Amino acid sequence: MARVLAALALMATAMVLTAAVGRQVVLASDRIMRWDADLVERTTATALARPWLVDALLVWSHLTEPWLLFTVLAIASGLLFWRGLVRRRALWVTPMGLAGWGLAIGCKYIVARPRPTPPEAITTAGGFSYPSGHATGSTIAMILTCVLIWPLARSVASRVLLVATAVTVVLLTCADRVFLGVHYLSDVVAGVVVGSAMTTAALLLVLRPRGSASPAGAVLTPGGRGAPGSGSTARRR
Repeated sequence: MARVLAALALMATAMVLTAAVGRQVVLASDRIMRWDADLVERTTATALARPWLVDALLVWSHLTEPWLLFTVLAIASGLLFWRGLVRRRALWVTPMGLAGWGLAIGCKYIVARPRPTPPEAITTAGGFSYPSGHATGSTIAMILTCVLIWPLARSVASRVLLVATAVTVVLLTCADRVFLGVHYLSDVVAGVVVGSAMTTAALLLVLRPRGSASPAGAVLTPGGRGAPGSGSTARRR
C-alpha cells in the first residue's frame, strides 16, 4: 500500500508541474501562443485540401480515444492474468493507467486553456485543450502495453517491433490532434511528457522487486536451479 500511495503522489506531482508549466510558461508566452495558433491554421488548411486525409484523421481519432485504449489494455491484462502470465504486471497496469488519465483530466481544469479556433474547423471537441487527452492517454497506454508484453517478447526483434509500434502510435496520435485543429502543438507535447513521467514514476515504484534474493516460494537445489514448477511464473513479472 505504501508503494501505491507513493506512486500516486509522484504521478500527482508530475501533473501539478505540468499544470504549472502550462499556466506560467505556455499561456504566459505570446510567442508560444502565436506559434501554436499559426501551426494549427497551417495544418488544418493542409488537411482540408485533402479529403482523404480528413477521413484518415477522423478514423484515427476514434481509434485512439483514451477510453477505448484503456478498455483494450484492461481486456489484455485480464486475459494474461487469467492465464497466469506476467500476473503482477497485469494486476497493476490498468489501475495505474486510469489514475494517470484521471490526473491528466484534472490538469486540464487547472490550466483551463481554450481549444484552438482555426478559420475552418474540421471537427470540434469539448473541454479544455492543455494537455491533450489523446496524447496523454496514448502515451500512457503504449508504455503500459510495452511493460505488460515485454517479458513475453523474448527476441530482440520482437522487442524492437513492440517499442517502434508504440512510438508510432503516439506520434501519429499527436499529429492527428494538431491536423484536426483540436489541439495545439504544446498541448500534445505536454501530454506526451506528463504521460511518460507519471507512468514511468508509478511503474518504477509499483513493479520494483522487493529485494528478495530469489523468487518467493522457489526452492533452490545445490545446482542453483529452482525446484520444478517453482520459478517459471515468478520470473515473469
